[in-house]
Amino acid sequence: MVKSEIKELGEKKISINIEAPVEMLKAAMESNFSKYQSRVQEPGFRKGKVPAEIIRRKFAKSIEAEAVNDVIEQSFEEVIREKNISPYAAPLIDNLTFTPDGPVKYDAIVELKPEVELGNYKGIKLDNQAVSVTDEEVDGSVKYYTEAYTTLKPVEGRTSQKGDFVEFYYSLTVDGSVLKGMENRNMLVELGNERNLPEFENALYNISAGAEKDIEVTLPDNFYLKQHVGQKGLYKIKVFAVKEKQVPEFNDEFVRNIQGGTTKEEFLDKIRKSIIETKSEEAGHAVEHKLTDAIIANSKVLLPPSLVDRQVELQYEDLNENLKKRSIPFDTYLEGIKKSKEELDAEMRKDAVMVLSEYLLVNEIGRKENIRLEEKDIDDYVSNLRLKPGVKREKVKQTLTDHDKSVILRRKIFRYLLSVSDIQTV
Repeated sequence: MVKSEIKELGEKKISINIEAPVEMLKAAMESNFSKYQSRVQEPGFRKGKVPAEIIRRKFAKSIEAEAVNDVIEQSFEEVIREKNISPYAAPLIDNLTFTPDGPVKYDAIVELKPEVELGNYKGIKLDNQAVSVTDEEVDGSVKYYTEAYTTLKPVEGRTSQKGDFVEFYYSLTVDGSVLKGMENRNMLVELGNERNLPEFENALYNISAGAEKDIEVTLPDNFYLKQHVGQKGLYKIKVFAVKEKQVPEFNDEFVRNIQGGTTKEEFLDKIRKSIIETKSEEAGHAVEHKLTDAIIANSKVLLPPSLVDRQVELQYEDLNENLKKRSIPFDTYLEGIKKSKEELDAEMRKDAVMVLSEYLLVNEIGRKENIRLEEKDIDDYVSNLRLKPGVKREKVKQTLTDHDKSVILRRKIFRYLLSVSDIQTV
């Protein structure tokens, strides 16, 4: 009979001290010996006919090692079945001891499956922000469209001023040498842009095409050649154009050019509806976040450390991929968010616990309320997709992944949760 003693280690982790009887080890030794005897080939003997003493002499250590592994596997399975233990992953075996004539003793460090104690999730009071559209927001959208179609034209009869664009060739020297990659480069600078170096900005006012200037600057912290940060640099520039923005007038003609047969008033109505849709969606997400936070606060979720570790790894993978696409070094990112690596680690771990808790709780609610994914749910999802011309919805439906279907089901569960919540519009 296998003996066992369980010790709680916290964080959904236990240590099981297991002692398997010598009889189990002897049976495993005989079983593995028989396997070797049936498959071993030795010169002068037919397969399966090699004498036992030769097999024991040549393969004793291998037979013993495999037998001990078999005993560990069998005894561990027996204990978790008897004690009704649900491991999350394979156990870590520690402190293994045995003799050929004695029991096999070891500690199995076991991480347990997540434990979910679902609290109240019905009748939760939530505030939903009322949405409206202001004239300033509409004007902002109109400005976005007109600036998108803005052109630049050379100025006439004056020098450069705030709001103009100055285009020039330049070379950058430090300590009398032109920096690599900084010779005869082209640059377009908008005067008044807060990202401009002050020395650069001031030197570009009141000049015309054909002007040449030397501009001394202190190279900023974000200069691409880090060894020159803080040093004095000399830009030698030659201006070849000063241009001003030509913003189109927002009228029926402009709207027809970008929207076909739409009038100005129809376009403004579309803008208002679009803003309302966006704000309503944002307000809906905010309500869902509040609902999720409330359900997590009302419930209890215990997670194995390795599950949280893996989620943190996934979050870092996503972050690093995003930074790589934007060509932002990790250290620069930390400087930008004003956090240390340790602080970011703690934040990532907290987020991981929230993400996993939400996932498990929503799944548990779906199971408890018997909410299942049905064909109609998939059809509704596909019918609401905005597809490119020529793309058939049935084809899209056939390409949906298990992840896609999981998302559809979770949206269905959230719709149910919102329907049983006490939501007040404020």
